Amino acid sequence: MTHVVKRVQVAKLDVPLRSPFAIATTKLEGVRNVAVRVELECGTCGLGEAACLVPVTAWTQDETLRRLKKATPTLVGTAFDACDWNDAIRTASKACLVGWEAASARAAWECAVVDAMTRARKEPMWNPFQSNKASDGREKDPQALQTCITVPIETVERGMELANAYQGERYAALKIKVGRGSCDGKELDHAEAEAEGKRAGRIAAAAPTMKVVVDANEAFGKNLQAAKAFLHAYQSQADKLPWILEQPMLRTERESSKQLKEWVTKEGIWIAVDEGCRTLEDAKRVVQSKEADIVNVKMAKSGLIGALDIVDLVLASGMQLMLGGMVETRIGMGCAAHLAAGLGCFEVVDLDTPLLLSQDPVLRGPRLEHGAYWLESSGCGTDCDIMLDWQG
Repeated sequence: MTHVVKRVQVAKLDVPLRSPFAIATTKLEGVRNVAVRVELECGTCGLGEAACLVPVTAWTQDETLRRLKKATPTLVGTAFDACDWNDAIRTASKACLVGWEAASARAAWECAVVDAMTRARKEPMWNPFQSNKASDGREKDPQALQTCITVPIETVERGMELANAYQGERYAALKIKVGRGSCDGKELDHAEAEAEGKRAGRIAAAAPTMKVVVDANEAFGKNLQAAKAFLHAYQSQADKLPWILEQPMLRTERESSKQLKEWVTKEGIWIAVDEGCRTLEDAKRVVQSKEADIVNVKMAKSGLIGALDIVDLVLASGMQLMLGGMVETRIGMGCAAHLAAGLGCFEVVDLDTPLLLSQDPVLRGPRLEHGAYWLESSGCGTDCDIMLDWQG
């Protein structure tokens, strides 16, 4: 059956957080994203979400809204079926949402189309992704998907309290954010890195049964010695070193990243690349340079179709994969959960941000309970529980 896009609508999606969420490069007070709704000629609708988290993403909420509204006339009329949806959506996206800067907007539109298509076919959204994967041979339940849980940049006391509480749930790992928690763009110096290492180590020690991912979000900049000082200080407080150290250096510091990887490999630590891999070209460089062990794929950095391209490349290289997101509601995170469940090839899944929201604006769809997503709907299955000002 051929489906045709009849209408594309966009709306601001604003949701407050329980408390400010700080990472190395920014501090977020609330979600200020853009929702996308695609209606097919058969009457079925699907939803997507564009994360707007400058400087991690390129466009603000207003700019994302403006660009998507401008793209709408081009996207309407897109025709596809279950056999060629990938190529058809790619062609439409290339016509009006080009480049890394448009990735988050592309992801929202592309996810909304797949959501609508699978709703019309009365199948879960993860189903079409199964044919796109190179299987790693592991059997997984596509209806239950474990996620990491994040401790943002907090006081050590609050971080330890959160870590201890999370230990009793089914979370796949504990992710600890480190860095300045500001937008000043400054890297951690040696003393600051040691202090952050001790803070992160104490937090990790409060959840001794959990694997730990330390997410630096480029916090060490060009300072390789600061990254090493951080790990020494971390080990002085925790029983073991972290499982994964994510994006410790600036995305452009490929040689420093490679040197750090060589050093930590002896300790059994994996280096993950996040900000350093936005596009397929970035992924090719990462694979060639061997600067990381694991690639964090995010649709907000690459779009849905671009993410699938990166997955194929990384799997063929033998490197490991991680799936993450920005700060999003269950619309965006639900689509990502279906992608992870369908592909079944991600060593790490990090989709916990709906738990940061002070209210859940989403009805139905994937449930995030006790550390796992439960996927039981046709399509992604989400709907909005708040009145949105749909435009288009």
